[in-house]
This record gives sequence, C-alpha cells and structure tokens, in this order.
Amino acid sequence: INHALYKYLNVFIIAYLDNVLVYISRTLKKYKIYIKKPEKCKFHVTETEFLRFIILRKEILIDLKKLLILTIVKEIQFFLGFTNFYKKFIERYLSITTPFIELTKKDNEFS
Repeated sequence: INHALYKYLNVFIIAYLDNVLVYISRTLKKYKIYIKKPEKCKFHVTETEFLRFIILRKEILIDLKKLLILTIVKEIQFFLGFTNFYKKFIERYLSITTPFIELTKKDNEFS
C-alpha cells in the first residue's frame, strides 16, 4: 500500500498494513470516483476510529475500553500459563479453565 500511495503519505493519507486513513477538508465529489468500496468508508465525520485510536479534529485518544479488555485478556493468558504447569495436580483442570480460554479467543465479544 505504501508503494501505491507514496506521493500522498503524510500529506492527506496515513497507511498501516491494509488500513488507510484519508483526511481532507475539501469536497469529496472529485475523490469519490477513485473509491472502489464506498460501503467500507466513512464520509464527513469529525470522529473516527483508526488502529485502536479515536481520532478527533484536534486530538487523538486511546479507546480505554479496548485497552482495558486487552489488559484483561493478557492477564487471563498469564494466569492460564501459570496454572498450566500445575494441571496434572488439579482434577478437572480443563473443565475449570475452559471458560477462561473462551474469553481469550478472538471471535469472543469480550476480546
């Protein structure tokens, strides 16, 4: 992506892997012809989320809810790693820890 957009990077485009943020203050009519999937775009917004940050007109914020969830998931993973060593001494270890394992999966609403 960086190679294809190099002329515009940090001018009015920010790109990270396959995430692209275009910021312009002019009219969008002349730019819309270049957009292949407008349903994936947001237009005329003063606030948007990009790479887990909330971007406003004059400031960038961290989404604390997602940061808290990330911290909790890491703590659960640490706990599971710690208790895994002792699983041979804990009866029904898997049935006890399965709810915690489910919380760390990506498709879970919690993570």
